[in-house]
Amino acid sequence: MAEQFRDFKIDATTGDLVFTDDGKEPQSVAGVASIAQECAILLRTFKGEWFADLDEGVPYIPDLIQSKPSDDQVLAIIRPLLEGVPGVTGIASLAIVRSGRSATITAELETDTGELADLAAEIEV
Repeated sequence: MAEQFRDFKIDATTGDLVFTDDGKEPQSVAGVASIAQECAILLRTFKGEWFADLDEGVPYIPDLIQSKPSDDQVLAIIRPLLEGVPGVTGIASLAIVRSGRSATITAELETDTGELADLAAEIEV
């Protein structure tokens, strides 16, 4: 049985829609891939940025960018946000690797499908 459509596939690097080889139709994602994609999109969204829900997103300003938090503080802010994404039932692992003013967040997300979803997303800290 094919997985049901859940979302359009987004290129992790550019943020653009991914189209079929003929370029006519947007590709879709489902299952753990869509859950990981939704988490990555959340981590790239500044709180207050999306007009339809000003509470959606990460509180980069002032919590992350202005206050220069430790790795543990960053992960403490991000963990409950990821746990609130539909389909995420827990977090098996969560880590941060910094490089200057950016960082890569990696996680293994427990999902309602029973599978782990791998997440890797760059953020500003």
